[in-house]
Amino acid sequence: MRRPHTALVTCIYNGLAGTPYGGRLNRDADYRDSLTTIAGAGLPITCFVAPEAEADHRRHFRGAAPAVTLAPLALDAVPHSAAIQRLKLAHPDRYRGLEWQERCVEIMWGKFHMLQQVLARDPRVEFVYWIDAGLANVNIISTRYTTADALRARRFCDVARAFPSVLFDRLTTFAGDRVAALKCTMPHNRGIPPRFNRRPYAHGDGVIGGLFGGPRARVLDLCARFDEKAAALLADEALYFEESILTGILADCPGLFHCFTFDSWHHEGWACHDAARTNFSQFFDLLLQTPPGPAPPLP
Repeated sequence: MRRPHTALVTCIYNGLAGTPYGGRLNRDADYRDSLTTIAGAGLPITCFVAPEAEADHRRHFRGAAPAVTLAPLALDAVPHSAAIQRLKLAHPDRYRGLEWQERCVEIMWGKFHMLQQVLARDPRVEFVYWIDAGLANVNIISTRYTTADALRARRFCDVARAFPSVLFDRLTTFAGDRVAALKCTMPHNRGIPPRFNRRPYAHGDGVIGGLFGGPRARVLDLCARFDEKAAALLADEALYFEESILTGILADCPGLFHCFTFDSWHHEGWACHDAARTNFSQFFDLLLQTPPGPAPPLP
């Protein structure tokens, strides 16, 4: 059986904390290590980066993860950046909270621009997935996919067992002819106000933005719907996280998605892990057919 041409898309932007864009500190080291782990699955990865950081990233990934192709993209070139910055300046009280200081709207909304760019550049791509560069981390992936030695050495991105070559084949099977997505019953970011949707919310679940994708046509449909909602929000002088917008799209068009629903981010290894609740990492268990078993505790 022919393996479909599949591509991964992500980005790494560092040094945004304290800038008008907003972002967390020290993204490079952890995100590079994580992306190197993800690259072990053997798929081509396009990673968008700041043009001024491209040479440094290239030196790092050339030896560690040659499957990573860097794509320079300045954040002010992301669609709607000028409008986003204007709204932040016009409504400082609304967008000065910690959540806005630590998250960059250009990156969150830019995910869909980056997906569109990759699909436009390579017509061979049949399936495409957005994956956050920092996803390979024991805070998110069960410690059953690492070792006690790695944890003691603080190699928190050493979860290669969660990213074998079969992972994305199984994800493509899961997606089928729809967009594979994950949603949480207790989301950090709830949906956009219902007035921006065509249909009411069927539940309180929220789509997460760290891993989603599927067939080319479906992803392009998703991106077009995201662009439409982003334009409507801007016309209303409002900014929302990409997860909130994705949740609005799910309300409008549930048939576009094939979702895995989870309750908690706390997996085996967390002291507060609750075995009665489905956790995010169990999506990997499902795809990889991982049997239950012991897990070393997080340090």
